[in-house]
Amino acid sequence: MAEEVDAIGKKQKEIIDLQNQLNAIGDVADPGAAPPRYKGGYNRTDNKTFEYGTAYEVGKGDANTDNPVTKRYPLSTPSRKSVIARDVAAWLDNANKPYNDWKANSDKFEQVKNIKEKIDKAQKELAQLQTDAVTQLQSAQRDVMGNILTDPKSLVTKADVSKIDPDAEGTTIAEGTGAAAVGRIRYEHANNAMAFSTINNERMRIDSSGNVIIGTTTAAPNSLITVRATGPQLALYATPGNDSRLNMGDTDNHNIGMIAYANFDDSMRFTTNASERMRIDSSGDIKHTGVTGAGGSNKRARYLVPSHSGTEEDVVVFQVENESSSNQITFGGGTSSYNAATQILFRTASAVDTVTGTERMRIDSSGNVGIGVTSPDAKLEVKGFDTLGDASFAYTYTQDAGIKVKGVESAIDILSTDAGNHASSIILRGANKGFGLVNDSTDNILHLCSFTASGNDWNIHETNGNNLSSFSRVASFRKSGGLTFNGDTAAANALDDYEEGTWTPTVSSAGSVTGEDARYTKIGDLVHVYGKLTSFTNRSSSNTIVITSLPFTAGTNQAGGSMFARYSDRTAFTTYVYSNNIEFYSIGSGAFASLQHSQLNNSNAVIYFQATYNVS
Repeated sequence: MAEEVDAIGKKQKEIIDLQNQLNAIGDVADPGAAPPRYKGGYNRTDNKTFEYGTAYEVGKGDANTDNPVTKRYPLSTPSRKSVIARDVAAWLDNANKPYNDWKANSDKFEQVKNIKEKIDKAQKELAQLQTDAVTQLQSAQRDVMGNILTDPKSLVTKADVSKIDPDAEGTTIAEGTGAAAVGRIRYEHANNAMAFSTINNERMRIDSSGNVIIGTTTAAPNSLITVRATGPQLALYATPGNDSRLNMGDTDNHNIGMIAYANFDDSMRFTTNASERMRIDSSGDIKHTGVTGAGGSNKRARYLVPSHSGTEEDVVVFQVENESSSNQITFGGGTSSYNAATQILFRTASAVDTVTGTERMRIDSSGNVGIGVTSPDAKLEVKGFDTLGDASFAYTYTQDAGIKVKGVESAIDILSTDAGNHASSIILRGANKGFGLVNDSTDNILHLCSFTASGNDWNIHETNGNNLSSFSRVASFRKSGGLTFNGDTAAANALDDYEEGTWTPTVSSAGSVTGEDARYTKIGDLVHVYGKLTSFTNRSSSNTIVITSLPFTAGTNQAGGSMFARYSDRTAFTTYVYSNNIEFYSIGSGAFASLQHSQLNNSNAVIYFQATYNVS
C-alpha cells in the first residue's frame, strides 16, 4: 500500500503544478476562425488582388489605387522594382495585422487548452489510483476476515496466542490466557461490530455502518471516523520535501477542495474549486490569492459574515481589489453581490483584558461621522464631556473634544456651495446662546453675531436665522479691509487702520535740539503723538520753535493738544498742528504768540508736548 499512497501524492502534486501554470496564464477566449493571410510577390501580366497563399507580381492596373498590386508603375519610373517591393511590404504589414493578432491569441489559447487537457487526464488518473488503492485495501481486508472466519487458528502462529473463542455472542481472538489475555480482536454478533483492544481496554471499533470509532463506542452523527480523547490529534507525515494533504470532494472530483502543507517552503495552502484561495506562509502572514474579475481585469478578496436572515445576502466586512492602476480597500460594502453595512462602529478599551470595549467613533447610514456621540446629526459631530445633559436644543460642549489640524501648513476649509441667503459659519456657544462667525457670500463680509436659540433645529445666517429669540451683529469685517460695529456695514464708517510706534521729533530753527521719548498711535484717520525736546543750544534767537517731522501729515490746520515747559518765560501754551509741523502758542485775548528760542531762560530747559489730529 505504501507505493499506492506515494503514487497518489505525486499525482496530486502534478495537478496542483498544472493548475498554477493555468492561473499564471489567465483566461483566454476562443479566437475563432483564422482571418485571411497574404503573401508577397507581384505579377506583371494581370491585375489580380492578393489572395491567401498566393504570390503575385505587380503589373497593369489603375494608377489611382493604393493597392500596390493594381498600381501602374511606368517603365520610366526610377528604381521601379525597389518602389514596388517597398509598397508591397508596407501593404502586407497592414493587411496581415489581423492574422498576426489572431495567431498570438490562438497560440495562447492552445497552451491553455493543452494544460486543461493534462489536468483532466491527471484527475482521471488520480481517481483511478484512489479507486485501485481502495479496492486493494478492501481485498486485503476480505482476505484477513475470511481467514479469521473460516479458520481463525490459521492466523495464530506464536505459541503464546492461545485463545480463539467463538461463542453465541461473537468470536474473540486473544493473546494469552486468563488474566494474561490482554490483547483482543472481537466480532460482536449483537451489534455487528468489530472491537480492537490492548491491555484489556478497547481502543477502536468498526460499527455495523462501517464507521471507525476510536476512544469511544458511539460514532458521531454523519461521521465515518470518530476520535475521542483528552487532546485528540491527527498526524499526516510526508517524506522530506513532499506535501501533506487533506483532500475533499465527491465521486466526480475527489480533490476539488484541499488543505495542504507544503514542506518545501513551510506554507499552509487552502484550495476550493480546484484553485488555491488562501495561503499562510512560514512567517505567519496570510495571503488571499484572490478571485480574478471579469476578463482577468483584477484580483478580489472579500471577508463576509452571514446575514441575520436566510433569505438575505451576507454582509461585506471588507473587500480588497488589485488592479493595474490602483490597489483599493473597501469597508462595509462595494459589491452588488452582498449587503452593505448600515453602520460602522469603532471601539477601544483601556486595558488588554477588557471585553466588548467602548465605542469611540461611528459612521451611520447617512454618512454622518460621530466621535463621542451615537446619533450624529452633522457630517462630523465631536462630543466630549457633556455638562448640558439632554437639553432640547443642546449641541456640543467641548471641554475635552474638538478638531485639531497640525502640520507645516494646516487649514480647515468651511465652504458653502450655495449663494443667496446661505452662508458658512462657526458657532461658539454655551447652552442655547453664544456667538457665531458668519461669512456673508453676497457682500463678502465676515460678521460676528450674538444669538439666543429658542428651540431645536436652529441656525443662523448673515442677517438672522431660524428658531432664534435674539440675533444681532456685533462686528463686521469687510473683505476690502475695515471693521464696523453693531450692524453698520458702510465702507465710510469702517475702522480700517491701526498702527503704533516711535518717531524722532526734529526742530528747524536756530541751533540744535534733541527730541526724546516720542511715540505715536494711529487709529483710522486719528493720530495721537507725544514726546519732549531738550538740549537747546540757542536760547537767544527770536525764531519760532517748530517741530517738522510728524509721523503722519495733518489733513487740516488744527489745535491738537497741549504742552508745558521748564525754564520758560511763557506759560499756558497750546500745540498747533498743520501739515507735517507742530508749533506752540500761548493762550491770550490778542494775536497769537508763538514760543521762541529766546523765551527759554536756562540750559536745562525742557518742553513736554502731546497732540491729537486728523490725517484727512
